[in-house]
Amino acid sequence: MRHDESAQNEATVSEAEEGKAAVEEALQVLDHFYKTAAKAAEVVFVQRRAKGVDDDTPDAGFDSGSTGSQSASKGIIGMLEVILSDFVRTVQTTQQLEREAASQFLELETESKVSMGKKTMEKTAKEATTVEVNSDIQQEREDMLDEQALLDKSIEELNELHPACIDTGMSYADRVAKREQEIDSLKEALCTLDTMGPVQTEGC
Repeated sequence: MRHDESAQNEATVSEAEEGKAAVEEALQVLDHFYKTAAKAAEVVFVQRRAKGVDDDTPDAGFDSGSTGSQSASKGIIGMLEVILSDFVRTVQTTQQLEREAASQFLELETESKVSMGKKTMEKTAKEATTVEVNSDIQQEREDMLDEQALLDKSIEELNELHPACIDTGMSYADRVAKREQEIDSLKEALCTLDTMGPVQTEGC
C-alpha cells in the first residue's frame, strides 16, 4: 500500500511539474508577444509624430503592425498565473504529504520489525520450553511405568502370600497343640529311621 501510494504521489507531482512547465512556457510566450507588440506600437506612434501626422487623422491601417489586445493580456496572464500557482501548490502539497507518509511508514515499519523480533524470540524460548517439558513428561512417564511394574509385582507377591495369612478359625492354643503334634510326629519318624541305622538316637 505504501509503495502504491508513493507511486501515485510521484505521478501527481510529475503531472503537476509538466503542467507548471507548460504554463511557464505559455507565460513567457505571451509576455514576449505583448511586450513586442507594445514596443511596435510605440515605434509607429513616434514615426507618425515625426511625420507630422495629426492624432485626429483617421488611421488607414497599413502603417503599423498588430499590437495585440493589451488590455486583455492582463486577464489572460493573470489566469495563467493562477493556474501556475495551483500547479506549484499541488507539487508542494503532494511532496509534503509524501514526506509525512514516508516518515509514518518508516516509524510503523520500525515498530513492526521490533515487535516481530520480540515475538520471534518469545516463540523460540517457548519452543525450547516445550521441548524441555515434553522431555520431562516422557521421563516421568517412563518412571511411572517402572513404578507401576514394581507395584504390580508387589501385588502379585502379596496375592501369593495371602493364602498363608488367611485365618483358619483355629485358636492360638489349637495351633500350638497342632504344632507340638507335628513335632512329635517328626520325632517318631526320626526314631524309626534311627532303628534302621547303626546308631540309635537318644530318647527313641
